[in-house]
Amino acid sequence: DIARIRATIATNPQQGELVEKLLSAACEAMAKATANHAAEWLPAGLEATDGSTTVEGKLCAARITPALRARYDALPTTSTSVERLHAFGRGCDEQAGLQRADTRAGICL
Repeated sequence: DIARIRATIATNPQQGELVEKLLSAACEAMAKATANHAAEWLPAGLEATDGSTTVEGKLCAARITPALRARYDALPTTSTSVERLHAFGRGCDEQAGLQRADTRAGICL
């Protein structure tokens, strides 16, 4: 698809402008969402890339209270089970050269 898009852009500059606008909008949206998610964990006073200063996030270390710790205590701190599942699938792919066992029926099932 990328080769086809690049060929179309090379022959039609208007399509190139449209693709550039779409990619810019998508990247801006992703950057805002990532900044919003990361801001929950950041302390106050950090300077952001846009020149603004961070406000203390609700999950930064300074704001973790015993009540908040108790609320989130049951959650795993990492997604170890998900990482294990993906590693299992990759291992089966490498071993058997077949499709992912964790997403489709393969030799490991």
